[in-house]
Amino acid sequence: LQRDKPLPVWGTAAPGEVVDVRLGREKASSPADENGRWQVTLAPQPVSTTPLTLTVSGQNEIARADILLGDVWLCGGQSNMDLALGACQVPEDIAAASYPLIRHFRVDYNFAIAPAADVRGAWAVCAPGTAPGFSAVGYYFARKVFMETGVPIGLLSSSVGGTNIELWISQATLLKTHGLDAYAGQMRASLASYQEQLAKILPVAREWVDSGTSAVKNGKPVPLPPAWPEFPFSDKVMRPRCVTLHNGMIAPLAPLALRGALWYQGENNADDALYVTK
Repeated sequence: LQRDKPLPVWGTAAPGEVVDVRLGREKASSPADENGRWQVTLAPQPVSTTPLTLTVSGQNEIARADILLGDVWLCGGQSNMDLALGACQVPEDIAAASYPLIRHFRVDYNFAIAPAADVRGAWAVCAPGTAPGFSAVGYYFARKVFMETGVPIGLLSSSVGGTNIELWISQATLLKTHGLDAYAGQMRASLASYQEQLAKILPVAREWVDSGTSAVKNGKPVPLPPAWPEFPFSDKVMRPRCVTLHNGMIAPLAPLALRGALWYQGENNADDALYVTK
C-alpha cells in the first residue's frame, strides 16, 4: 500500500454496521451506509519493509498479513503493457527475479457497461516462479526503482492488448472534453442507433409476449423470442468502443492511494489524427 499519503480503505458490511480498520500505528472507524458500503481514510505512514497486518473488524474480523508500505503504481495501456515477462525470452532475468519487496496485482479483463465497484485479480510476490506473469514493462520499471531506492514497489497491472485509448476514458471525460468530440460523437451515434433498434423491437416483443401467453394457455409450443439489440458498449460486443475498460478496470481502483501511473498505449491509435500530437 502507498506510503506517505492518506490511505483509503473500503469494503462492504451490513447497513449501519460500524467497521474498525487498523494498519500499523493507525486506525479509523466508519459505519456502513444504507447500501452496505463503507470507507475510512487512515493517516499517512512512512515506508515499511517490515510486513504489517491490515485488520478490519465489525460483526466479524478479517486480517490480511504481509502488507508493505511503499510506492504503488498503476500500469495501464494495451499490449505493450499487458505483455508478460514470461513472453520476453529472458530466462536469465526470470531466474534472478527474487525481489520479495516487489509485488504485482494483475486485474482480470472486464468490459463493463457501467462503473464497477470492484475488480478481480490476485497479488503475487516477485520470485522466479511468479515473475513470468508480471507485466514486463512494469517489472523492469519496478526492479530499477527498487534497486536505486530500496522502497517496496506495488504494481497494479490493468491493461488489455489491442484496445483503443477511448475504451480507457471515463464517460464524463469523453463527452465533455474539448478535442474528444469525434469520440463523443461516435459514442452518441452508437447509443442513438441502439435506441432506434430498441424502439423497433419493442412492439415485436410485446406481440411475442402475447403470442407466448396464448400458446401456453392452448398447450402449444412457445415461439422463439425476437433478437434483442446488443447494447453498443457491453462486454458481449467483440470490439466494444468507448468507456468500457475505464468502467471495469480503472473506476474500481480510483479510490486507491497511488504514487503515479505508467501508461503504455502503443499502436492502436497510431493512425488517429485526434490522438497523435505534433
